[in-house]
Amino acid sequence: MLLQTALHQSESSGKAWPAWAIEGFSTAEILLLQPHDPQIVALLRDVLLASVHADQERDSVSALSYITRATISLRGYQISCDREAAVCQYLGSMLAFSIYSVIGVGAFQISEYCLNQTASVSFEGEQGSNDVAAEAADMAMDPTRGQSFLVMLEIMDCLVNRTRPTPLRMLSPYSAQSQEASPAKATPVSIDPHLGLCIPLLRHYHRLCEISNLLLGTSNLITTSNLHDQLTTIHRDAESWRPPDLNDLIHSGGQRSQPDLGTAQVIHLLAQAKLYRLGILLMAHRLRYPFGDEYHDSLAAAWSSEILGELDTAYIVTGGQRVRFVTMPFIIAAVEITKGHHPGTMPGGVETARHRALRALDEKVDKYAPALKAAVRQFLEKIWAERDTTPVRFSWFDSVHKPCPVLDSIQQDLGIPVTA
Repeated sequence: MLLQTALHQSESSGKAWPAWAIEGFSTAEILLLQPHDPQIVALLRDVLLASVHADQERDSVSALSYITRATISLRGYQISCDREAAVCQYLGSMLAFSIYSVIGVGAFQISEYCLNQTASVSFEGEQGSNDVAAEAADMAMDPTRGQSFLVMLEIMDCLVNRTRPTPLRMLSPYSAQSQEASPAKATPVSIDPHLGLCIPLLRHYHRLCEISNLLLGTSNLITTSNLHDQLTTIHRDAESWRPPDLNDLIHSGGQRSQPDLGTAQVIHLLAQAKLYRLGILLMAHRLRYPFGDEYHDSLAAAWSSEILGELDTAYIVTGGQRVRFVTMPFIIAAVEITKGHHPGTMPGGVETARHRALRALDEKVDKYAPALKAAVRQFLEKIWAERDTTPVRFSWFDSVHKPCPVLDSIQQDLGIPVTA
């Protein structure tokens, strides 16, 4: 068995297998990821070994070597059917997570590559397939099997750079139609391993990326008005959205591959959902109203404070546990911070709101590569400085300061071939 082979290679190298990498495998997933194609066997082996070493040897030469080898294997993988596309997305997300956690460089490029490679595949299943293949095809339609993490990474990059993301498929799990639950049939709570309860919100972020890119390239008043109307619709939909009922979350552990949830996990799931929902409201607002208008700045400041306050509360009540995968709403909120002060522990008894946000970045947001965290810090500091010198009619989307040059320089220093 392929998983046993990979496990054996991990054990022979003296590395313990990371629990998150194997506990979620169902029968369909194991069958899907264990075809007899030697190319897929090699790809799976390299990605799993990269995950093992990334989990236990952060920033080590060994971890970088395995990640590099897995990246080369992924880029050499040829896709011709929906099953192979599902393999690419699932293993690509594992590799992107390893990069995101260890070095931070190249995760966006890996996500874009996997989504582009699989964009033309319908995921409709193969005609005449047996029950096992049909179950595997159903797995491919499940956004919790890798695709959601890839979409989230690409959206983060597109929001900052005002580029268009890979088009989502019709019938995609992220389409508007798939989010409408039938009143006669209660839908079970689905908890994504990375994005928790936020999957229904991804389509809004995706559309915000598209609108941002379209606004960048038009001066036509009618087109701009139409795009603003779409922003209003997105704002209204996000404002009315709420995560599942708390009782449904607590009792969701009986589902396949979903363990029982503890109090801290429920708190983090609900906090993450609130942060992503508020992030949409703030993002849609700023795409229409740049910095400099007192009324609209005050609205944006209120949403920003609510995001950062929710992050603080979740961190405190769970005993100092970081809230995972909330970098995107954190950045959207943090760029709003002005030169105000808050009581704190800095010399003199006060710390600026910006210092407090940078401390939150270090202590409360995610747990990933120091290089990526340094890039986020540098990005925020440059945006703040630019806003201070250009307080009116300035939009951080149009800033010349992007994290990409920072990451590119880090990538050149590391010499890792992760770009397309």
